[in-house]
Amino acid sequence: MKKKYNILMVDDHPLMLEGYKQSLVRMEDDDFSFNVATAYNCDDALYKIDSAGKTKPYHFFYFDINLPASNDNEFKSGKDLAIYAKEKFPESKIVIFTMLDDDFQLNNIMSELNPDGMLIKNDIDHEEFVHSFKQIAKGQIYYSSSIIDLLNRLNFKAYGEQLNAIDLEIINLIAKGIKTVDLPNHVNLSLSSVEKRKRNIKRALKLDKANDRELISKAKEMGIIS
Repeated sequence: MKKKYNILMVDDHPLMLEGYKQSLVRMEDDDFSFNVATAYNCDDALYKIDSAGKTKPYHFFYFDINLPASNDNEFKSGKDLAIYAKEKFPESKIVIFTMLDDDFQLNNIMSELNPDGMLIKNDIDHEEFVHSFKQIAKGQIYYSSSIIDLLNRLNFKAYGEQLNAIDLEIINLIAKGIKTVDLPNHVNLSLSSVEKRKRNIKRALKLDKANDRELISKAKEMGIIS
């Protein structure tokens, strides 16, 4: 049976909104159909959220973060709208799409909203936008590549106090192909100290039983080394 989704997309760039809307329309088939409403500012979005009611709720909300504030200045961004929409329609999916590239702001948004999807506009094309919708519709969380990179950086920072400059040097040396037995020739440590530090590094990165190849792969994934 075809599932019909009511969707509200809010962005102050009409051409960009139209592109996202067309991505959904082009996806319509035997499984999906869409009723897509758009808004370009907080006041317009608030009117459409309040007008939806319980009989015709929105299943998906897409919010840009940077939006013109409401006339009463109570809603100053897409984040404020997302919080309001989540309170009014707790079963609906909240997706943030934004051009923001500031780690601190993005982390705050994710912490406060815990959105079902987080998309950096520069990451997504038609195919990824469609893929993200399908994943979120299945009940999964979807983050675009820049958000995943952010989470990896934050994960590394969470363990940063456990790793010092020598630990990072050891990781880089291993990445260059230096064997453990030869590491004392490159750092001012005994072999036993090097081995102990390697165990601590793996423990900090939650890789207790990993080999060197897996350690380097994880370090690259987290942005510790390039």
